Amino acid sequence: MLFNARNGPQRDAATTPASEQIEMQAVRELLFGETQRTLEARIQRLEGLIAGFQSSLDQRFRELSLRFEDMASASAAQQSLMKEVGRTFAELGQQLAGKTLRDPGGTGPHVRKPE
Repeated sequence: MLFNARNGPQRDAATTPASEQIEMQAVRELLFGETQRTLEARIQRLEGLIAGFQSSLDQRFRELSLRFEDMASASAAQQSLMKEVGRTFAELGQQLAGKTLRDPGGTGPHVRKPE
């Protein structure tokens, strides 16, 4: 037996007769059953929404990660291309340094003298 200071001695569930336990369950069902079922349905719906949001965010983060990787590789490719263009211009400049060029007046070939 349990003792409650306000109500005196009380029986616990193990010593309560089965019929009283059934009656208490019926009273609880009448008082709180519909509310409990409604709340449980709302909780399940919210959990479903949260799971959907999580999977949506996971997918979006994967897509962003792939975009960042693409951007990084494109940026690296662009840098490499710009370096190659720079090298090509430098080589062209070196090749033209000692070659025949037209003079500004366009009157004929002009050979640049090495300095």
